[in-house]
Amino acid sequence: MSRRTIFVLLGVFAVVLVFGYSAVIPTNNDPRAVPTDTPGPSSGGTGGGEEAAANAGRAIYDGQCSSCHTIDGSSSIGPTWSGLLGSEVTLEDGSAIVADEAYVIESIQEPAAKIHQGFQPIMPPFALSDEDIENLIAFMQTLE
Repeated sequence: MSRRTIFVLLGVFAVVLVFGYSAVIPTNNDPRAVPTDTPGPSSGGTGGGEEAAANAGRAIYDGQCSSCHTIDGSSSIGPTWSGLLGSEVTLEDGSAIVADEAYVIESIQEPAAKIHQGFQPIMPPFALSDEDIENLIAFMQTLE
């Protein structure tokens, strides 16, 4: 085999390697589709305290909660947050409670205390500050 043939083959191999590798690299680490009409805080407004808290809560959700909880009503590992606040939740033992702010706080700090029926008790406790929890609740209030 001539030197020229070897260099051509190496060049072709390099091009195939680069393009082949780029074709298998995922562009998004989350395989779930991201809906374009995801409910959440509005982008308009004056940037008041409630909106800022909801935006901060959305950031916490995106970073720590979205891998198990959805905000669009679809099923996942954990209960969806869509319409959760104020709704009646059936617990593992068959009893029902209202998913109010106290329930959310307890579920974050002591997740095994009240297990939502149909879900496994696999959520770890999160050491979030009171402000972080308030921001998450502010974000949850924006969800329908």
